[in-house]
Amino acid sequence: MLHVNVLLAHAGHAEHGVIAGFLHPITGLDHLLAAVAVGMLAVLGTKKFAWLLPAMFLSGMILGGGIALARLALPGIELGIAASVIVMGAAIAIRKSGPLWASAALIAVFAMFHGHAHFSEYGSGQDASVYAAGLLIATAMLHAIGVGLATVLPEARINPIRTAGGAIAVLGLLMITGLL
Repeated sequence: MLHVNVLLAHAGHAEHGVIAGFLHPITGLDHLLAAVAVGMLAVLGTKKFAWLLPAMFLSGMILGGGIALARLALPGIELGIAASVIVMGAAIAIRKSGPLWASAALIAVFAMFHGHAHFSEYGSGQDASVYAAGLLIATAMLHAIGVGLATVLPEARINPIRTAGGAIAVLGLLMITGLL
């Protein structure tokens, strides 16, 4: 059995199938923050390719899940997950996400850590494809929430989008230190 830090444990283990997959990402603060941040970053970047960052996150999760299902270790899972929250939150706070290709690649790598953790924790005996469907649906919904937040929050002197990004980064730092 693969080891995943207890701090990253989520609800959704008693359920099976699509429900377990759906509940898992929305009940874990790490995944919830990362997925919402991806949606926010998608809006802050090039509008023409806003779909790319969420698509890369979902693809990276599936790749990481495949690595976990193959029982291959992925070094630094906890660090990669916390780093994803910190880096994406900071990018939102400073409103800089870098070139689209670099952002997309980095988000895919971060998502591999999330996917590996989720599939390492899913219950054996479950159909991985049904679990994955629930996981992807919930994650896409979290992306949509991030898009919605970044779209409706007004630009102001104290910018709520930047504030949300800063809060996401701080929560990531608290996760990596073990304080959260």
